[in-house]
Amino acid sequence: MNLTSFQTELRRIQRALEASPKDAEEISAIEKSVPEHWDVETPEHTYEVPSDPLRARLDGALQDPSQRAADVQKAAEWTRELAAEADGYAASGEQHPDSRAKLERILAAREFDTEYKQSAWERLEQQFWAWVGRMLSRLAARMSRYPIAARGLFWLLLIGAVVCVAMLVFRAWQRRARVEELNIPATSKVTQTWQEWMRAAKLAADSGSFRDAVHSLYWAGIVCLEESRVIPCERWRTPRERMRRMASDRVHEAAKQRDALQALTARLERIWYAGAPATQQDFLESLGLVEELGCRQ
Repeated sequence: MNLTSFQTELRRIQRALEASPKDAEEISAIEKSVPEHWDVETPEHTYEVPSDPLRARLDGALQDPSQRAADVQKAAEWTRELAAEADGYAASGEQHPDSRAKLERILAAREFDTEYKQSAWERLEQQFWAWVGRMLSRLAARMSRYPIAARGLFWLLLIGAVVCVAMLVFRAWQRRARVEELNIPATSKVTQTWQEWMRAAKLAADSGSFRDAVHSLYWAGIVCLEESRVIPCERWRTPRERMRRMASDRVHEAAKQRDALQALTARLERIWYAGAPATQQDFLESLGLVEELGCRQ
């Protein structure tokens, strides 16, 4: 049956059930008129709608007279819900009767009528990998004749792979070590006074370690600014964040100190983090910048 016939059949069954038949023969007649399933044809598809839920409720009404009224009511509700779904499906088809035609017109447009074609680069790449595959196949076929050489090549490739992995791990470890240098100094170092940082810088300079000397001078300046409350004690900040914080908070009150801290931070980043070589001149200029911050002994 088509959709209209199916709707009519459901309404017939619904009316019969809503009349609340109390006689077993009437209920049996309704059950016999219900097929095992309905084959419903629509423009899009043919649906097989099972009637098992309805037949089960009618059969229950016949088997248990005490629950007959309740089972008949459940059967009527099920039929009503199915009829509502059929009506909704029909209404959607009426609202968009030409939806398939519109879709076909859209897909027939020129922009959807394109055929994928490989670019010259994609063809070249495909040919290259095909050539690599052929070479490997030939190599494998030849090596199968020489098991000792094949075993040697296998171990050579394995050792090469291990070396490559080790190099990647080593480089990753180096990058991580450089990043860790950006972190806050150890707790024991953070608790030093700016005077102690100055002494550590001069000792490092005397021993020729100007990189450590510039690093110590930077922290001497930071601790001095913290003690004088020019900047807050925020050891979790990076040097550049600390410099920006000072530039935004005290632009007018500490312009000279701001410029000195900016120059000191730039030198620290170049020598301590970027790994540029440090000289005695770097140490002396950093010492002058620290003194401009107010760290005078």
